[in-house]
Amino acid sequence: MVEIGALAGSAATAIISAMAGDAWSWVRAELSKLLARSDKAREREEIARLDTFRAELATVAERDVHNRLHGYIEARLGDDTALRDPLFALIQKIYIEVGIDPPDVLTAQQANASNSVVVQAGGDANVVVSAPHVINFTAMTGQEAARRLEAMSLDDARAALANMDPALAARRLAFVGPARARDLLSNVDEALPPNCWRT
Repeated sequence: MVEIGALAGSAATAIISAMAGDAWSWVRAELSKLLARSDKAREREEIARLDTFRAELATVAERDVHNRLHGYIEARLGDDTALRDPLFALIQKIYIEVGIDPPDVLTAQQANASNSVVVQAGGDANVVVSAPHVINFTAMTGQEAARRLEAMSLDDARAALANMDPALAARRLAFVGPARARDLLSNVDEALPPNCWRT
């Protein structure tokens, strides 16, 4: 099975590469159809979202757009695991269309080592050393982020909130149920006003 984070990262790279070239119209149409899953209204939403990502390239660093796109695709793959194989096939086609060697396999291997990295590979190998996988909440809607925060373990959800910009964390918490929000905020040092929870 294709690993979600690796697939989302590869997809973001392929999509951003396509945005700058002649293949964009085709990529936009194929990707929006795939992500919409035969829902015409959703397809229009996906087209608008992809156009927004493309427009941001004119004003935002490519790395930031890549990260947001990666987070969005990862969230979609997490919500609909049946998208993995068709997205992998489409991403391979996009890589070929934009003139980049397509990935044959997307896998993730993890090794933990203190203060060092040791890599051993034989034959032809493409080795990427990266930071631990982190969910990119900035690319998600409030409802998507709330679903993730509610599904995560309490400690992981608290850590995710602690790593967010405070304004973003507050917006994400607005969509989380009151009991879960209380649990998530139970270690906050500041007192919360009464009646601050939605019902």
